[in-house]
Amino acid sequence: MTKESCKQLFDNLYHNKIILRKDTICFCEFLNCNFSNNTLTIQLKVIETVVKLKPRNKNWFEEAKTKEYIEIQYQNNETTKIENQSIGGIYSCRIWANYDIVKKVYDLKKQGLEEEIYNILW
Repeated sequence: MTKESCKQLFDNLYHNKIILRKDTICFCEFLNCNFSNNTLTIQLKVIETVVKLKPRNKNWFEEAKTKEYIEIQYQNNETTKIENQSIGGIYSCRIWANYDIVKKVYDLKKQGLEEEIYNILW
C-alpha cells in the first residue's frame, strides 16, 4: 500500500460517503487519510447505520456518532482491493469506498431492502 493507494481508494466517492463494517454497518463521511510507517490511517465521521442496529452494537454506534471523527488503521499486510475500492483485514473492519456500491447500498436502504444490502456486502 502506498500514498497512491489512498488516492485510488478515496478519489471518487458517492457524496463523500463510504461504508464501514465495524460492529455494525454504517455510512460514514470520509475526512482524511494518511499513509506513513507502513500504516494507513483513515479519519471518518459516522453518520448513520445502513442496516437495523442490533442492541449489542448500540453503544459503539451511539458513541462513535457523537465523536468529531473516528480513526481506522490498516497495516501493509491488510487485504486491499484497489480496483474495487475496498479495504479490510482478518482482525480489522472493512471499508467500501466504491461510488457504485455506496450509491446502490444507499438506494437499497431508502427502499428498506436489508437482505439485498447483506448480499452486496458479504
